[in-house]
Amino acid sequence: MQQAYRWKSNDLCNNAIVRLFNDEGEVRAAAQSAVDRALHTGAWQQVAEQRFDMPVHYADFQTFEQRMMRPTFADHALTPALIQHVAEAFAPHCGPDGAHFTRPMHVRLLRRCQESQPA
Repeated sequence: MQQAYRWKSNDLCNNAIVRLFNDEGEVRAAAQSAVDRALHTGAWQQVAEQRFDMPVHYADFQTFEQRMMRPTFADHALTPALIQHVAEAFAPHCGPDGAHFTRPMHVRLLRRCQESQPA
């Protein structure tokens, strides 16, 4: 029970830290809404849905910063003050072996319905 609580707590911590510089809540909600709309058209059916936790490890804050805050595909408009704020939020979770989190994942597998496939 203690292990499960720690993981759930770390899920919240990881998400809260990432939200400091990259709040994807609105984008993720829009993506789920688009999937729901596709299902309601009848052209697609959901054949599977899976939720699971993905373990994530960062050796230190510098590793976190490079992987999460400075990806090649996004500009998070980082400032020295923002980096410092994120570093302070990250620090309590970092021990001698780094910081361990879990990232909650949600996968929905859709299949195009037979009648809607092009001939």
